[in-house]
Amino acid sequence: MSFSFVTLTQVIGAKLYVAGNLVATGEVTSGSDERYKRIESHAEIDINTIANAPIINFKWTDREDDRVHLGSTAQYWYNTSLCNGVIPTNDDKLWTMGYGQIALAGLVSVAKKVVNHEERLQIVEEELAYYKEKSQMLEQQLNEYRRV
Repeated sequence: MSFSFVTLTQVIGAKLYVAGNLVATGEVTSGSDERYKRIESHAEIDINTIANAPIINFKWTDREDDRVHLGSTAQYWYNTSLCNGVIPTNDDKLWTMGYGQIALAGLVSVAKKVVNHEERLQIVEEELAYYKEKSQMLEQQLNEYRRV
């Protein structure tokens, strides 16, 4: 069965629930315009949180789907600084999470850490070059004193 939602974007607050796979030939996007956001805080994930995240192969226990899926767990991410990317429930209903939001936050956090390490590495390399030059000058001076 196939549906076409040409005017779905014109309906503000519309929700689309899909049981099964959702396939798009274009992009699946959500609003992210800064002009419509009141920023409450900036989020960053500790790199150890990212490194320790469970990446699992699993089968759903509540559906007739024998396929092995790849993912993580909403409960893990709920206990991190990215808990806003998880929608828990107080009953036995399925917890959901925004994989895209969590992936973006993780990617940016890792990128910031890499940039920080590169900046620090550049400083160390410059200091090393300075001390190598200084060492060579001292070695030359020592050799000159030995000749005298």
